[in-house]
Amino acid sequence: TSYAVSSCQNLSTASQTYYLIANASSPGGTCFNITNANVTLDCAGYTITGDNTIDTFGIYSNSLNSTIKNCIIKNFSTGIYASGNSSTIYNNTINSSYSGARGIVTGGELPIKNGLQAWFDSADSSSITLSGTKVSQWNDKSGNARNATQGTGSAQPWYNSSQSINGIQTIYFNGAQSLTTAQIPLGAFTVFSVFKVSSSLFLEQSVTSNTNPGQYLYGATGCSINVYRGGSRSAKDYSTNWGHANTPLIATHLYDGTHASNSLMINKTNLTITTCGVSADAGTATVNDVFYIGSRAGTSLFTTGGFGELAFYNRSLTPAEYTRVQDYLMNKWYYNLTNINISNNTIWLNNSGTALLEGAESSNVNATLNNLTSNVWVNNLGASNNFNL
Repeated sequence: TSYAVSSCQNLSTASQTYYLIANASSPGGTCFNITNANVTLDCAGYTITGDNTIDTFGIYSNSLNSTIKNCIIKNFSTGIYASGNSSTIYNNTINSSYSGARGIVTGGELPIKNGLQAWFDSADSSSITLSGTKVSQWNDKSGNARNATQGTGSAQPWYNSSQSINGIQTIYFNGAQSLTTAQIPLGAFTVFSVFKVSSSLFLEQSVTSNTNPGQYLYGATGCSINVYRGGSRSAKDYSTNWGHANTPLIATHLYDGTHASNSLMINKTNLTITTCGVSADAGTATVNDVFYIGSRAGTSLFTTGGFGELAFYNRSLTPAEYTRVQDYLMNKWYYNLTNINISNNTIWLNNSGTALLEGAESSNVNATLNNLTSNVWVNNLGASNNFNL
């Protein structure tokens, strides 16, 4: 069936074709969100306009079998973000003067950048410095250079294909290794972590005695999440060894200054967690300290297992925002994206922009690119390529 639209909105009816019948604008926000399967958006040559605001999308879809065609998209930070299987992106023109704009993204980049303080991604081998097969440095991809390092060879984790999630190599810790980041300033926060751990999941920002400013994520009972700010502490507990199932998990730890907001989600599901001894509204005073990946302060509770991706934000993301990051992580670390067809598109961006990001660095994206015309760099690792610069 077909339905005419004349303004920006959610496109939520499955197996619906939507036709744009007028130019549309969305200052400060995303124009069209495709939220169900088998949806077609045909802009029929009309224009979608933004105002160059960070984390805005002309068209955003995480749904199966989306078709986006015949659109003129102007001045969003990302023109089209489409990461669902069997999607088609056809005959669109994307223009943006936003600094660092992305033309088309099919899952290769964090969709939310506002407030991003540090980002570590083991799928990107270029961000990892090896000493033999061991990791001496894991580079921060946020642009803030808050790299994670380990100078002692015996304490360096491994990077090898035998320890992977969905075919993607992880940074593997074997019960005696740890990485330490540069200082990451967080008050309110959202922290995403992807891991597959069999014992002692630990990700800590300097709370070694539970009375020092910072926070931690612990994969066992006995205070699973802990936040300490301004002399007060909020701690909560989940079930015994919840993080030690040796299965891939995606954790989202949110905090906005109150005990009630100190919460944990696993694979997009809110956990029922209980107060662990202390229940203060600890506030949002900024703690600017290092994170220990895989241990408590580099001295105890050493992790056995792999970390795949970590993203640290200095604010509590909105539900719409954290869902987009969760969808990106689920698509990357749980599913194989296939049959994404990109053809007959024209992309003109600010010279700092990137025309196409497919996310195939992780070898789980199978995309076909044909007849792309662009003025900026194309980052494409798809199967079939024919483009002009």
